[in-house]
Amino acid sequence: MSKPLTTPGAQPQSAIGDTGLRCLNCEYNLTGLTEDRCPECNTPFVPELMDRVLGGAPFPVPAWDDPAEDSILIRFVRTCWMVWFRPVQFATVMPWSFHGRSVVAYWLLVRVAAILVLIPGWVIEGTQRMVVMVLVLFVFSIICESLLAVLLATMLPYRIAPPWSAYRFARSWWVFVAYFSSFLIPAAGAWPLSVLAMKIQGTFNPPVHMGSAITYYCLVVLLWWGGCLAQAVSIRAVSGWRLTLVRCLIPLVGFGSGLLAVMICAHVCRWLGW
Repeated sequence: MSKPLTTPGAQPQSAIGDTGLRCLNCEYNLTGLTEDRCPECNTPFVPELMDRVLGGAPFPVPAWDDPAEDSILIRFVRTCWMVWFRPVQFATVMPWSFHGRSVVAYWLLVRVAAILVLIPGWVIEGTQRMVVMVLVLFVFSIICESLLAVLLATMLPYRIAPPWSAYRFARSWWVFVAYFSSFLIPAAGAWPLSVLAMKIQGTFNPPVHMGSAITYYCLVVLLWWGGCLAQAVSIRAVSGWRLTLVRCLIPLVGFGSGLLAVMICAHVCRWLGW
């Protein structure tokens, strides 16, 4: 909550009007300050840059939109590395508004990479099973990202509060979650790894095959992905019981989305006669 300005050298807010400028660290009202430093938390700021941030201007995503690196593959690997192993750092430098084409390019590249991971399973078990696995991944990611965007937008207030509509808040959260969809790449490895294990053993046991794939999926999605996303969300949201509840719900949403995706794809396969 904004506090009244009583800092020496600051003009009264009533004389100049509230400009809406807030500290990005502690949300202190910076209206009327004569020094570009927050008197509450001592964080320096650039007024023109903060006006753009609070106004919703799009900013590049670090690592992915790095202008110094021409190779899209290197930028993609760096971004995935940050998301997988440095989620707090990634969330700290992640902007609130994004360039649409850049986000779509990353989203699509993640899906291409996930399909490439599935290729060993396709070589062993054939095209039909490959199509089913691709369908499961795509349906799962769409359901999971959409549910999380709605959950985060309705439950968590931003640390910064620009005058955005509910739709814009949800879209911003959806893009944020979409960058964590890079976990589809290691998650896609569940099927080919279990198939390769069965191939090496020389036997095919459907219950064991399914059990190993589900165990791998739970370890990757529920533990690794859920933990990283929960840490990242904590950086961008206000602390409190809502944040604690959302952190607990994130792995449940991931697990539930996976089950729903499998059920949907099973009905589609039956309809196709597979």
